[in-house]
Amino acid sequence: MDAQGRLFEAYSEAFIYRCLQQAFNISHIPESDKKTPDFKIILDGEAIFIENKSLRFLGGDYSYKNYMNDSLTSLIEIEDELKDNDFVIKEGPHITPLKGTRNDYDPFSPKYISEIIIDKTNQNLKKEQFELGTTFLLVDLSSQIPLLSKLEDEINRYYYHLNSKASGILFTVAYGEYNQNMYRPVEFEGASNKDGTLHKEGILTDPDNAYIAGIIFHYAPLGKDSKFRVLLNNKANHVPRTLSNFIEQLHNLTYP
Repeated sequence: MDAQGRLFEAYSEAFIYRCLQQAFNISHIPESDKKTPDFKIILDGEAIFIENKSLRFLGGDYSYKNYMNDSLTSLIEIEDELKDNDFVIKEGPHITPLKGTRNDYDPFSPKYISEIIIDKTNQNLKKEQFELGTTFLLVDLSSQIPLLSKLEDEINRYYYHLNSKASGILFTVAYGEYNQNMYRPVEFEGASNKDGTLHKEGILTDPDNAYIAGIIFHYAPLGKDSKFRVLLNNKANHVPRTLSNFIEQLHNLTYP
């Protein structure tokens, strides 16, 4: 990982720590030669650990700023043309935060977005980071990672848009099954909602990931408060019988 990537991860950890500090007795676990999770929470006398995984704009902050600068330049040019009564229809720059090197880029495809998030999340996951006890994987989507609907829709298997069902991206990231049918939000009633089949296995569906107690998704749409949602791993080896207090406090936690 480059220096910019390390800086981004450090910022993500600090922000998540500050958020969780509002509701929990939390401490940061110092780095050592042994792989460990990032945070430890003591709740009702039990220890809960969290491994933070931050996802960012493909190409890093440098690419994001370039796209923003291009967009601003285009906007200024259009405004100048309008002032001069010189109306020109032109295509502006496209912001493609998840494109990477894939040729099938589709920013409105739950299948595509789910597969990219699964791939990025699985990178550098180490079993040793989950061996201290009940450990959750926190996936930080707060930095320029787009969803297609509101958070409450995306954590469900399906939601309905214009009377047509669409696949929940975060549900698919957690529980998706290889070759399952995927459905996309339609642009207008009567349009096809077919989105192909999933070519990945969800993180919690993979039996090799039974050491992950569940996934905590952190999402902060532009200009809105941070929110957390938990999806539990039914295959997990070390999940306490009751985590209702932990989950309830997380779901009620918002941070500006």
